[in-house]
Amino acid sequence: MKRLLGHLLRASACVFVLAVPITAAAQQPAPLPPPTPPPPGSEPPPSPTYPTQDPNPNPPPTYYQAPPPPHLRHRPPPPAYEFVDPEPPTHAPRFSLWTGARLGLLSFSNAFYTNQQGNAETTGNYARPGLSVEADVGARLAKRFLPYLLFEHGFMGQGRRFEGSEASSQSNLYGVGFRYTAFDVDSVGFLTDLSFGFRSITVNGGGESYTMRSLEIFRFGLGAEIRLSTRFVVSPLLSFSTGNMGDTDGSIHFSKAGSGDGLGAPRYQNGQNISNQQGYLMVNLGVGGHFDLLGK
Repeated sequence: MKRLLGHLLRASACVFVLAVPITAAAQQPAPLPPPTPPPPGSEPPPSPTYPTQDPNPNPPPTYYQAPPPPHLRHRPPPPAYEFVDPEPPTHAPRFSLWTGARLGLLSFSNAFYTNQQGNAETTGNYARPGLSVEADVGARLAKRFLPYLLFEHGFMGQGRRFEGSEASSQSNLYGVGFRYTAFDVDSVGFLTDLSFGFRSITVNGGGESYTMRSLEIFRFGLGAEIRLSTRFVVSPLLSFSTGNMGDTDGSIHFSKAGSGDGLGAPRYQNGQNISNQQGYLMVNLGVGGHFDLLGK
């Protein structure tokens, strides 16, 4: 009995092993036939399209500008902007042709010589304070140095020896000068002026003319050079000088009021040299305006 049962189990196992592959083969679908080619002359069908996903699912918000107010909607457009090069800063040219004039108050003091009575013949006997005009021309070198030529004419007041007459007095100076400007030469600088030349005092009246001459060796001035632009400066200046009248030319007679001490004419005249000289002092307070030309 047991032997018969063992044979039945072995037979059942064999049947199960054979049935599994047959069942699996029966469940597989039949193979599809190959695709048929399209007929000649026809285009292939389009490829299917698939929707793509937006890489930025949260786009930035959109802002809208509010319209301008009604009173600004019809405003004309602004004018076109034109670029203009700025003006170069004011500065003293390094080299230039320097020229200009000076107006001042001119006066003399002390005496010219000793007269016949042994008294000092004061400067006021021949010329009292008056106005002066000076013309200058020179060259500016390295901004600060300035050699120049000068001519000064003084419209002097009438001297005491000629009171009550029509006589007039004048002073002339022909010379050479040198100026130096320290500190800020491009704005306001400290000015030093040194010059020398030939000075003359002349009196004209009653058809006569009388002149005294001197070599004015030393004329020293202190002031300022104020630069208003690259081409123009203003320079107030106080100048001092000394000299001794040595030569004479022509002759003249004193007025009645000027001859109260008994002297009717100068002691030295008609080309005579003044032997007993006394030194005079000149003071000039003025202001000049000068141009720097042809330089940068």
